[in-house]
Amino acid sequence: MINQFLNVSEYSMIGFLGVAFAYLATCVLLGAFIHKLPQDHGRAYAHDGVLSAGKPRGAGFIFILVFVAAALIFGNLERETIIYLILVVAAMMTGFLDDCAKVSWGELRKGLLDLIIAVMTAFTYVNFNGSDVLISITGQTFTLPPVVYGILAVALVWGSINVT
Repeated sequence: MINQFLNVSEYSMIGFLGVAFAYLATCVLLGAFIHKLPQDHGRAYAHDGVLSAGKPRGAGFIFILVFVAAALIFGNLERETIIYLILVVAAMMTGFLDDCAKVSWGELRKGLLDLIIAVMTAFTYVNFNGSDVLISITGQTFTLPPVVYGILAVALVWGSINVT
């Protein structure tokens, strides 16, 4: 957004300012709101799970909101980018609301919500970019059927959400 208002062609400087903004804002907001985050209830069956009780969790809420703000301020506002930012916020909210819940949502409910987000992300990517695959080492490009590409994208995104 800034680059559109200022007509800046030096994207590396805008990118640096965006990263610096995100870092500083995250540090300030984490320091200010660490006590407002939900606390870990401990895990009954995990090794030393009781030791985690009382620790703050859900800091991704702050990280993601700052990331989205930085992307909106310093990035290019295109329809595809905005859709991805909405999906990132949706993925963060499912995790945060699960963390806030007195009783965990359970792996099935959380996994299904993440799967829906992954499907929407894959659909968006294929819709805007197609299903071409570039092998960077050789420079060769080949096209996968969109359904196969979408299934692989869903697996990648769904796995990434759950790893994070």
